[in-house]
Amino acid sequence: MKPDLQNSVSSRGFNARLFAISDALPLGILVSDIHGNCIYTNAAYHIISGQALVETLGSRWTNAIHPEDRQRVIAELSIAVRNHKPFRTEMRFVRPDNSLVWIRLNGASIRRTKKNKTSQGYVHIVEDISAFKALELVVRAAEETLVEQQERAQVTLNSIGDAVLATDVAGDVSYLNRVAEVMTGWSAKDGVGQPLAQVFKVIDANTRQLLAQVVRDTIKENKITKLEHNCLLVRRDGLETPIEDSIAPIFNRDNEVTGAVIVFNDVGDARAMAQKMMDIAQHDSLTGLVNRMLLTERLTRAFGLAQRKNKKVGLLYIDVD
Repeated sequence: MKPDLQNSVSSRGFNARLFAISDALPLGILVSDIHGNCIYTNAAYHIISGQALVETLGSRWTNAIHPEDRQRVIAELSIAVRNHKPFRTEMRFVRPDNSLVWIRLNGASIRRTKKNKTSQGYVHIVEDISAFKALELVVRAAEETLVEQQERAQVTLNSIGDAVLATDVAGDVSYLNRVAEVMTGWSAKDGVGQPLAQVFKVIDANTRQLLAQVVRDTIKENKITKLEHNCLLVRRDGLETPIEDSIAPIFNRDNEVTGAVIVFNDVGDARAMAQKMMDIAQHDSLTGLVNRMLLTERLTRAFGLAQRKNKKVGLLYIDVD
C-alpha cells in the first residue's frame, strides 16, 4: 500500500527534484487527500512529528493532534474548506513517545484549476513553534514582574502543574501560584509579603517540629535542597497534608541569589495507595489477619535483631483448632 501511495503523490506532479527540494526545507510539508489521509510528508515533518514515513503515509494526520486541540482544529479546518479559504492555526502534536510539540499549521486546498473549486486534497506547511511558545510564556511573565524576577518567572513557568511558591532573599513570600494557594490556604493577595514560615508551615510528622531552616540554607549555600520524606504541610485552617518538594535558589542577571523557589505537591493519595497495596500483600483478604509473607518478614527481622544483640527469639504457635 505504501508504494501505491508514493506513486499517487508522484502522479500529482511531485518529481524527484521537487522531492529533494522538499526534504531540504526546514518546514514540514504534509499533503493529504480529501479524507485527511496522508499521501506525502517530507523529512522536516518527520522530525517535527516524531513519526517515520511508514507511520504517516495512509494515516489520518489529525490523529497526531493533542486530544484537547483536535476538535477545535478539525472544526476550523472544515470552515476553511467550506469557504474555500486558506487555513492557519496553532496546536499541539503528540509524538509517538508522548512528548508534545507546538506547531503552527498553514493549509490550503489543492485544485486542478482556479475555476474548479472542487478540492483534490490539501497541502499543509508545518512549523515547530515550541521554542516560540516557551519564549511567549517568559515574555508574558516578564511584562508583569520586575527585571530581577525574570529567573523566578522562568522557574515558575517550568513548574506549572505543581504548587509553586517563591521568596525574596529575606525569606518573605513573593509569589504563589493557584495550586500553592489551595494547598497553603493563603491567597496570593494575603500571602505575598508574609514570612515564609507563616505561609509555608511545614512540620516533621514524627517530632512535630517546624522545618523553616531549609529555605534559609538553600539561599545561604546556593544549592538545590529537598525536605525530608515525612513532612507535613499545615494549611492555614490547620489541615495537614503530606508533601514532597524541592527548593532552588533564584538568580538575577549578575548571578546573585535573590530568593528561592519551592515546588511541592500533595503525595497523600500516592502514599495511601502504597500503604493499601502493602496491606493487601501482607494480610489475608478474608480475615484481615497477617499472612505468611508478613510473618516471614517479621521473623526474619526478629532473628536478625536477636543475632546482632546475642539474644534469643521465642515463637509460640497455636493451631486454629
